[in-house]
Amino acid sequence: MQNFDWAYFVLAILPILLAITLSEAACGYMARFCGDRTAETMGRLSLNPAKYIDIVGTIIIPIFTMIVLQGYLMVGWAKPVPIDPRNFRNRRKGERLVAIASPLANLLMCLCWAVVMIISQWVPEYFQKPMALMGLMGIRFNAVFCFFSLLPIPPQPGAQFIDSFLSPRASMQYRKLAPYGTWIILFLIISGLLMFILQPFINLVTSLMLFIVSLF
Repeated sequence: MQNFDWAYFVLAILPILLAITLSEAACGYMARFCGDRTAETMGRLSLNPAKYIDIVGTIIIPIFTMIVLQGYLMVGWAKPVPIDPRNFRNRRKGERLVAIASPLANLLMCLCWAVVMIISQWVPEYFQKPMALMGLMGIRFNAVFCFFSLLPIPPQPGAQFIDSFLSPRASMQYRKLAPYGTWIILFLIISGLLMFILQPFINLVTSLMLFIVSLF
């Protein structure tokens, strides 16, 4: 993934779209499971990735970061699913489950893309390499989004997950970080610290998925 090229970019389109949008869909379905049907009522609850595409977050930012960082790291976001925590049967538990739904969905997609790599061994030879590469990108992109979303910095789901365990007093103090969260994340990206923080976890998941692929 060291050298960016257009063939790589074309193969990356589907993994990027699914990694960003389906993790957001998972939050909506988890919210419905916890008692909030806001997204469903507004017609925003769907497995169709088009429902979650944000021009800036789903297209421009991922492409920009892929090119600038030469494929080492790619970040982005989808159009958020409307959720009203007041509708949860148990608010704190609901917030916790919705927050963790996104990274768990990304981990599940890592496994799905590993299956794609396994299947690539039995397709016609012409498609084997592109299909395997797409599977590898799918694993890596989803690993990136999984651990990126777990950052304990608002507005990331990881911060929401931590917040759901805090006392009201501690939660109030923690949420004071929210206005600065986006700037902190931008600093981490520009400085290269984000890559330094996420890379060991990304490598661990990628290695695990490739080990599973090697068993077949």
